[in-house]
Amino acid sequence: MSPLLWGVLAAAGLVVEVTTPVFVGLFVGIGAAAAAVAAVAGAGAAPQVAVFAVVALGSLVAARGPLLRATRAPGAVRRPGYAEGLVGRRGRVEREAAVGEPGLVRIGDEVWSALPYAGVPERLPRGARVEVLDVEGLAALVRIVEEDGDAPRLDA
Repeated sequence: MSPLLWGVLAAAGLVVEVTTPVFVGLFVGIGAAAAAVAAVAGAGAAPQVAVFAVVALGSLVAARGPLLRATRAPGAVRRPGYAEGLVGRRGRVEREAAVGEPGLVRIGDEVWSALPYAGVPERLPRGARVEVLDVEGLAALVRIVEEDGDAPRLDA
């Protein structure tokens, strides 16, 4: 294969790296540059492809560890995702919800889709005070709580 072809592929990989959020173009470019050197040295098509594959994958594997360490500081506290931070928060039902029919719950300044937790109660009436027990997808799974903060008994 032509060194020019490998050079074009190397340049394309670097352009992709710079213009997109995909973090693989750099490794394609490095592998293609190595294959171009192999082509200039007189290697056949199969060895050029092998050099490309080994160098591209090898550089990706070699860079993975340092990149992961650079993005994870030692001793860093894991912060929960935004939705996980809803668990335990309280709000009010803005639009009635029922099992299988999400409603809306206002939690602080935000409005979230909501469903009754485990189907109990079957219906969340508008204005009811609720607490988030879990998050499933984009829906908060809530239970009704009384104004003083205690949940009503589910077996009553």
